[in-house]
Amino acid sequence: MFGLFDKASVQISTPQYILMEESFECIFDILPNSRVDLRQIEVELFCRETGIYRGTSDSYNHKNVYSDLRYPHKQITLEQDHPLQIREIFQLPPLTTPSFHGRNFFIRWFVRIRLDVPWWPDTRYEKELNIFPYMVAQ
Repeated sequence: MFGLFDKASVQISTPQYILMEESFECIFDILPNSRVDLRQIEVELFCRETGIYRGTSDSYNHKNVYSDLRYPHKQITLEQDHPLQIREIFQLPPLTTPSFHGRNFFIRWFVRIRLDVPWWPDTRYEKELNIFPYMVAQ
């Protein structure tokens, strides 16, 4: 919603680089702009594949192939000038596909937060992660 109707500002802190199959901590700092009652706060780690079909006009096909959705708070009231910090440790799945950016195909990892505000546009933020491969010596 371009921040116009957001009830809070959110900053997401993650490691700059993450190796596949690794666990990492994600910190969500929520700074309320006013008093707000929330139905819930949800955080999610997800992986999205994007395929581009080139032709007369380009067509994009998005598919979420992994999701770890969590609800750290339900029915919570946020007060202005009282920031809230949420810390979550996410574990990447076994045989994680690393981030990939090709000409017609992308694999991108994200963390996302959504503040569910009744009768008002939800506040949403997401941050892209850099997942790197590693080699296993036998």
